[in-house]
Amino acid sequence: MHNINQRCLIDLPPKIGLALIGCGYSGCELHAVWYKNIPEITLVATVDANVERAREAAERFGAETFADDWKEIINNPAIDVVDVNVPPSLNRQITVAAAEAGKHILCEKPMATNLKDADEMIAAAEKNNITLMIAHVLHFFPEYAELKKAVHQDTIGKLQAGNAIRWLGEPYFPFSSTWNKWYGSKELGGGVTFSVQIHDLDFLRCLFGKVREVHSVCRNFTHREFTIDDFSATTLFFDDERMALAQASWVSPSPFTQQLDLFGDEGFLSLRTGGRLTSIGTAKGEPAVTAYFKDGSSKGLPIASVNGYYAEIQHFIACLLRDEKPKLDPRESRETLKITLAALESAESGKRVRVNAD
Repeated sequence: MHNINQRCLIDLPPKIGLALIGCGYSGCELHAVWYKNIPEITLVATVDANVERAREAAERFGAETFADDWKEIINNPAIDVVDVNVPPSLNRQITVAAAEAGKHILCEKPMATNLKDADEMIAAAEKNNITLMIAHVLHFFPEYAELKKAVHQDTIGKLQAGNAIRWLGEPYFPFSSTWNKWYGSKELGGGVTFSVQIHDLDFLRCLFGKVREVHSVCRNFTHREFTIDDFSATTLFFDDERMALAQASWVSPSPFTQQLDLFGDEGFLSLRTGGRLTSIGTAKGEPAVTAYFKDGSSKGLPIASVNGYYAEIQHFIACLLRDEKPKLDPRESRETLKITLAALESAESGKRVRVNAD
């Protein structure tokens, strides 16, 4: 562990000492860039297996220390929270150790690569009375929050069907330089279903309720040197013959695109946005959520100008300071993981996979 500066010993409002574990794109460009906007956070340490990357992150974001092994900092009493942004296959080991050290945990999705690991993460958090939240960020983007609110207010009546799209291909894909690492490894948790489509599987499950069956078709069109899927079309089947389709793609060359259409028995909701999920400047445009009704009328829903990653981290920190439970329960994130694993199983077998029996 390497010291950057001495901890400031002055009388401050309640502060949360935080360690960033994983200084890649997600850790630095999606999480750490927002720490300075949350005054309750003190960045104590940055950690990455690549020590140079950890050092650069420490200097960039003002951390007090940096290290190339999370075990070096996990028992540091100045650290209250770990923000975990590593390959999903490593989440369990870090989360369990952090919980046993009494640290609260914000863990980037996917939660894990199997249900056993997810169960151990939840058990460790409960046993040690710490807070664990899996960072499913769509819930914190205002356009998705507004759409969810409209659904819960029965703006379009009972949901019948849905269609979600999430596309991002080279040269816009921000992880191109790291394809030889975990994004190209099925064992580490790579692939478009696990890394990208899981966003929409989680949100659709939240809107429609319990998933009964899953059917998925996955292909590798443009990244044949890897064992992962770069295109996935997954159908979720719910009660009362309701269904939703999610499509995700890393196939070249598509700029970042995300959309969600919801069909109700009284109307239709449309979400269109680009360039807001990440800091990529390739696909610009203000998000829009529009409701359409049977009489031919329509109305736009108000969308706040707030970054979802900032809102997610701020919510987690606020819950810790107020001793409240975050809005995202890790048991619900486990359910999303189960659905995602079922999608991969279906893609391999070519058959529907039963998820929840009656």
